[in-house]
Amino acid sequence: MAKWGKSGRLRIVAAAAILAAIAGCGEKKPGGPAASELGFRHYAGAVQYPAIAKDGGGEHGLGALVPYGDCVLGVGTYSNGHRDVGVNWTGDAACTKLSLDPAPETGATPGEVPGDMAPGNGAEGWGGGGLAGRALLPGEDGSVYAAGTSLSRLERSGRVHRLADLKVPPVEPDPDAEPGARDPGGAAVMVRSGQRLVLGGSVTEQRRLVPTVWISADQGRTVRRQRLPELPAASDASLTRTGVLAMAAEGRRIVAIGGNAQGQGRPRLPVWTSTDGGRTWRAALTPRLHGYAPVSGVLWHDGRWIAYGARSYGGREDYGKPDRPSVLTSADGLYWTVEDTSALGEGRIRGASVDGSGSLVLLGLRSGEHIFCGMVWDRRLRPGRRTGRARLRRFAALGHHHPRRREGRHRGQQ
Repeated sequence: MAKWGKSGRLRIVAAAAILAAIAGCGEKKPGGPAASELGFRHYAGAVQYPAIAKDGGGEHGLGALVPYGDCVLGVGTYSNGHRDVGVNWTGDAACTKLSLDPAPETGATPGEVPGDMAPGNGAEGWGGGGLAGRALLPGEDGSVYAAGTSLSRLERSGRVHRLADLKVPPVEPDPDAEPGARDPGGAAVMVRSGQRLVLGGSVTEQRRLVPTVWISADQGRTVRRQRLPELPAASDASLTRTGVLAMAAEGRRIVAIGGNAQGQGRPRLPVWTSTDGGRTWRAALTPRLHGYAPVSGVLWHDGRWIAYGARSYGGREDYGKPDRPSVLTSADGLYWTVEDTSALGEGRIRGASVDGSGSLVLLGLRSGEHIFCGMVWDRRLRPGRRTGRARLRRFAALGHHHPRRREGRHRGQQ
């Protein structure tokens, strides 16, 4: 594998799935340590359940975590028995427990819920509350920004301020679209470039997604919308337009990546780069990848851009094969190298960060029939003659086996 960072140190963490555990997840490999030896501790039942009943269906749950105060803010959805509503989770003083905030109850006395206002009752059930949006970004003052079709900011006091409207055009009904397939558009990701907020996403024009960015120079009070440039060979019949799905910034340099751009199952993804804080952009395509959603995110680390996700398989001959981690690296954001991740085994990389020591931490998930499984790798990268090779140093099981519920997968309880 090519050098991912000059420090030569990479830690990969696979997040455990979030249903109630019924058994240990895969024994540690011979000679491998327990997860606790790598500094991880499991707190069973530490995340308040995102539904009025644990046997409810849907895809509700905790979707994202961002730093907030001395702990984190969780943003996601809660099933109130009638519909999914937006909710937040906040941590306790020790940051070992996350609770719904505001709590799903409306009585004057804590814990007392009037019958017609209780979660799951009434015309539409409890309405949720807190900060809502797909794109989240910690503020420099301890606040948190969120964006979807508009911008909001959660202050440290807990007060939510409504900021700029992104003026996302309404989506025209598509009679041929599958149920739930309509993308409302708006912001999907957000970064800070200097004093600017840069949001990436899409708007729909004539039933086609148009990659779009919004830029704010006044902390979100106003925004300027900008259409990203056309891709190379944009007239190709196989081109599928997408919005921005991943974005990262380093100073005035910004990289944005879209979804499936060219080819079914072996896509080339659209990439846009800016070196002036989002004022101007250049477009390119990645090398050909595997799967229908091969990139989950991107970040800048140790002198290069790192895009991560999964190599999944399409076609009848590959049906049922497990996902494998996928990593691309680039020095300038335009020309990308697909790295050799064979030593990482199975799994999908879902998120990334850098810890206090400067080590890269990747978050992921390994899944199979009837299970979701988390695990931890502790790796030392050893450069080779040309691209280098990464040798697996340590492995430990982190998560648990979990049953897949027929009526849907919950994403907010551990």
